[in-house]
Amino acid sequence: MGGVDRVLVDEAHTIKSWKTMVARAAFVLSSNCQWCLTGTPLQVQFDQFVAQGKVLRNHASILELLLQLRQCCNHPCLVMR
Repeated sequence: MGGVDRVLVDEAHTIKSWKTMVARAAFVLSSNCQWCLTGTPLQVQFDQFVAQGKVLRNHASILELLLQLRQCCNHPCLVMR
């Protein structure tokens, strides 16, 4: 099978370990460019607000998380610390 221009993997945390079948399947795809996306780290903080019952008191923080998700789509360096 010939290569494609781009491969986009959403929920990229599922290919974190090369030993999984999903990761192995993703790694054999041939393309000029590969993108892997995940919102899991920003999710891991929102869920904490929910668990603590603090969603309404932290609306500014939640808006900041949404901003970081949008920035991450533009360029990962915008949210990497």
